[in-house]
Amino acid sequence: MAARKASAVALILIALFLTGSLASAPEDFPLARPVQEAINVQEIERLERQFADGSLPADDAIRFAGDLIGQYTGQFREKRRNDRRALPVPDRLADLNADLVRLMQIVRNRETGAGFFYERSPYMQRLYVLLGQAYEAKKEPVRALSAYTTALRYGSFERPYDDPERAREQDRARLRDEIYHAIAIGMGDADRLTQEPDAQVQQAGEAFPETLRRFRQLRLDVEEARRLIYVEEAKQLRGGGDPATARANYERLQGELEQTEQRLEAVRLGIYKTYYERESAAGGELLHKMALLSKEIETSLRLQERVLNRSSYYRGTGNVLGEERTVLRDFVGYRALLELAHRLNPRRAEYVQLLAEEYRTGRDLPRAIMYYELVVDLVGQPGGQSTQGLALSYIRLAGLYADRQNYIRSVQTYERLFARTEPDLWQGVKERLRDQPSTRSLADLLDIQTTFRLHLADLMFEKTGPLNRAKGLYEQSLSELRQIALPDEAEYLLRQAVLRRQYEVLLRLAAIERRGRQSEAESRLLAEALQIGRRLEEESGAALTALQSIDRQRADVSAQLKIGPEEQELSQRFYRLSYVERPIAAEKEASYRSTVQALDLPQILERQAYLAVRARDLNTARPLYLEMIQKGRGDQATRARQNLELLSEGPAALRRLKLPPDFER
Repeated sequence: MAARKASAVALILIALFLTGSLASAPEDFPLARPVQEAINVQEIERLERQFADGSLPADDAIRFAGDLIGQYTGQFREKRRNDRRALPVPDRLADLNADLVRLMQIVRNRETGAGFFYERSPYMQRLYVLLGQAYEAKKEPVRALSAYTTALRYGSFERPYDDPERAREQDRARLRDEIYHAIAIGMGDADRLTQEPDAQVQQAGEAFPETLRRFRQLRLDVEEARRLIYVEEAKQLRGGGDPATARANYERLQGELEQTEQRLEAVRLGIYKTYYERESAAGGELLHKMALLSKEIETSLRLQERVLNRSSYYRGTGNVLGEERTVLRDFVGYRALLELAHRLNPRRAEYVQLLAEEYRTGRDLPRAIMYYELVVDLVGQPGGQSTQGLALSYIRLAGLYADRQNYIRSVQTYERLFARTEPDLWQGVKERLRDQPSTRSLADLLDIQTTFRLHLADLMFEKTGPLNRAKGLYEQSLSELRQIALPDEAEYLLRQAVLRRQYEVLLRLAAIERRGRQSEAESRLLAEALQIGRRLEEESGAALTALQSIDRQRADVSAQLKIGPEEQELSQRFYRLSYVERPIAAEKEASYRSTVQALDLPQILERQAYLAVRARDLNTARPLYLEMIQKGRGDQATRARQNLELLSEGPAALRRLKLPPDFER
């Protein structure tokens, strides 16, 4: 009994408490104050202006922006407390609170995927963008990404204004109706319009819902008026009715309907187009920033993972691996956000360039080619965007076509690049293509256009032709190569690269002359290439002599240390010879030796000797064959000996000369 009495008392107390709560509840309790009432737009403009000119530190911007955001979001904490109070269910629609009606309308009109978005609020979006910029300034990418994501949720992905023009004829009327509805709930949203900075958009947005309502009503009225014509005609057959009045009413309503539709179309193709492009550009820029931040975050995580897993990159072998092994790629979130930014703002070349580069490093060559072609088309149009980075896009595109073995398109891409004459076209290309900024290469000595002019000439010579075009490019590039001051012995790798490139160009020019049956020009070019080869042989011999000299000095010092007391000066000398000077000299000698072997000078000597025999200049051919015996390997030396014996027969030896199977006569 005692327990039952205690329970009854508790129930009575709870009932009294609830009764008191209901009695104290306000009769008209709003769901929430709208953003435009909770936040002062002048404060937002002040913060944006001060942060942009640098007078507002990032920490203060974060604090002030957070305070303004809290003026709107803080009321929801109060709402949660008030939700505990019992609110009566209204019997009539008129009893519903105006804010509740607005909330129900927002929920009803949201489309698929709209759960991600909040209601459209330019004020909240501007505050969260400012918050993201402040976090970026503080080097806090995670918080900046979070702020930009929230800013995106307060924005809107509006329906494209030109959907009907891109659709089939039978679908255009339906698509226009859908866009009218999207304009009414988007640009024409009452709460959003109070935050709209553009007066023209605000005015058009306020009038559009009523115009659309009138348009829909007129369509019903026109259909009813058309039906009444038939009714009046039927009455006329029975001796009554007035079809003429019915037709006049139908024509009047039809004319009013057409005028109303024209007003809707003027908004769609005018003010709404401007509004759509503005919102799409803002949304695309937000997504672009989010993409860059997501890549930055994921890059730091991947680098940390490389260190923790002790990958080959951090064991010292990463610097000699190819791009596919060392470059971080396949950033899925980065790629998805950039794709969405491109969808929102398809005319922004920067987004397309980043997408093309991401697909190129991910080795998705078809997509990379598609996006690089789009970059070229966007920037190449009259009045297009800045040409900065355009040359690099052409170069990447040509390389991708070559990777796909589509050499004709690769050549055409290079030719389109060299046909352009913009002054800033090649600006920054060399820096972006340099793999190791701390080292110099042949590309640093040559003009960037000459480097890729040689690439084009190589493609024409090896794959596509025409040879006369390749010849002109090679001659132009060779003249620039000859003007380069040769680096000294301290930069022997760069010196070898310059001489070897001259040697290769001379050989290709000689091959073009050979195919044109120009023996004298071919012989002249081969003689110049042979001079370069002999020069490299001399430098290789000097490098070998220097290495042998260091070995002799090292042996002498070692002998002195063995027979006498150890002296600090001798020990230091031995250490320097063994671990400083000898490795440098050995590397230099090996580099020269491999370069000379790659030149294959016996092949040029054999060709020169053959041309001399064909010209009946046996005295010139004999020393060439003797040099070939000395430098040749295997079959080369054997053929040189046999041909040297055949020269005793005189000019008739030309028909019996021993030549390799692939020799071009």
